[in-house]
Amino acid sequence: MKPLVSSTGCSSMFKAGIIGAAGYTGLELAKILSRHPQVSLEVINSRSLAGKPIKDECPDYEGKDRFTDYSIDEINKKKLDALFLAVPHHCAMPIVPQASCKVIDLSADYRFRDEAIYEKTYSH
Repeated sequence: MKPLVSSTGCSSMFKAGIIGAAGYTGLELAKILSRHPQVSLEVINSRSLAGKPIKDECPDYEGKDRFTDYSIDEINKKKLDALFLAVPHHCAMPIVPQASCKVIDLSADYRFRDEAIYEKTYSH
């Protein structure tokens, strides 16, 4: 396996975070990232479950991590290499411009370049 390269250019631990970690996509991503030997999962945000062990929500989670509820300013201070957004549609838009690291949005907010196509596809 090729080593991950952090934002500092070193092949040290890759610092990642998840906002929206309590949903299905966020939990699955947390499980994958927590098992990767070169990833340090620094942020596992869930407003509703902050402070609770992840294993309580997801028995097959391998680790003793707890859900966090960091503000975007606190997240930025952690100097992450990447921040994953596993939030509902329309919720990523205000977060992305505030993040100081690479953002991987798993919602549909940035899926289309043309706003009209986005609205037609996701507005009910």
